[in-house]
Amino acid sequence: MSEFIYTGWFRDQSLHSDEQDHEWCACFVIEADTKEKAIEWGNRLSEKHSEKVQTEIFFSSSAEQLTGNNAQQITSLPRLRYGEYASDEIIGW
Repeated sequence: MSEFIYTGWFRDQSLHSDEQDHEWCACFVIEADTKEKAIEWGNRLSEKHSEKVQTEIFFSSSAEQLTGNNAQQITSLPRLRYGEYASDEIIGW
């Protein structure tokens, strides 16, 4: 398994488009077999969050494999395994 930095982008429809937090992202590390699996699981968690907080629309995502160079710099991000759920507080929505 590899680790991937997942980034999910959201748009808060309760805020005007020129407000700073109108668009925001959530970042966390997902341990998965492939980049596609990491994106799949991250998207599932992001969609679940968007359904719960109906003013926040999930609209985009990406994943980047952690390598030796960037893995040491990403110690503060939450870490999940493919298929693992985490509380909102852990993910930091």
